[in-house]
Amino acid sequence: MQMSKDVKYRFALDERGTAVDVLSIQSPEDIEQRTFHCVACGERMIARLGTEVSHHFAHKPNSLCSGETYLHKLAKKVFQEEFETCLATGRPFEIELDRRTICSRYPNRSVCQFRKPFAHDLTKHFPAKPQIETAQSGVVPDMTLESKSGNEQLFIEIAVTHECSEEKKNLKKRIIEIRVTSEGDLQPFRDHRLSCTDKRIRFFNFKEQKDVRKDICSWFNCRLEKHTFKLQENGGWSIEQIDRNAPEAGQNGPDVWCIPVLVERKKRKFSADFEEYDRRPIIASAAYDAWQRNRITRACLLCEHLDYWISGECQKFGTRAEWSRAIRCEHFSLQDSEELNNIFSHELSDA
Repeated sequence: MQMSKDVKYRFALDERGTAVDVLSIQSPEDIEQRTFHCVACGERMIARLGTEVSHHFAHKPNSLCSGETYLHKLAKKVFQEEFETCLATGRPFEIELDRRTICSRYPNRSVCQFRKPFAHDLTKHFPAKPQIETAQSGVVPDMTLESKSGNEQLFIEIAVTHECSEEKKNLKKRIIEIRVTSEGDLQPFRDHRLSCTDKRIRFFNFKEQKDVRKDICSWFNCRLEKHTFKLQENGGWSIEQIDRNAPEAGQNGPDVWCIPVLVERKKRKFSADFEEYDRRPIIASAAYDAWQRNRITRACLLCEHLDYWISGECQKFGTRAEWSRAIRCEHFSLQDSEELNNIFSHELSDA
């Protein structure tokens, strides 16, 4: 592991021992009465706030301070301050571990699955302040978080030029290693989130997260099945679940005309059967297609008695228009083509 050559001593300790970012200093007047010391060697430092080079803290000439030591100590200091701030304010300091979610609709088939980081709040499990370079089981971790009972420890390791040793890993203690090659690598500490998706961060000796099983497929979008609108020759209809690999899916038979429902529509409460989805635009889409192909001639959406634009009710019965009533309704009368086009185009554009 190689340290970046761009270490500019962006941070220094103020008179209270708090790490100060030079970028937070707006003008020389802000620091007239303040003193700063190096995080690594403790020497006095000066804030350089010129215009020709980036702002930074500078040692006196001929200083022998090591950039490696600076980054290592700075990382521990920043982690300690940020974690203790979270403890004091009740804010979470999270780690994100990889976890798999599998669709529960088909327990014996695992086609539908994805992996997603799952967050854990370290302050809930380790409510004490970090221990800095305290011996644990014969080794000295950079930092140790300890549970309230004292039975569990989590090691925090800062890897500037040397990675976590095999001796520490073999203790089977949970370890989080953060690779730090520049001051910018400390941002996860300030974000209060150490994620498995960050290539700078490695997790050792953590248990595999248990799979989560839930119905992750939306009603209109399943990898294994499709919902198909089926229209019978007598005007009856149904919306059925069909295996995507079944040969009859989406095919027209002599007695049943069907089209697959593949596009997810607006989610609106419509009926007890499908509380999350409005079936009306789906029916309208299928009816429009079937009507143009002369597949249907009787449906409430085709009837001139439908008060579509105002109440949505049948003017003959004074109730909400249904699809199937027209099959047996003696009052059915086909709407003119122009009006049907207006109705269906409105339904489909609203879907």
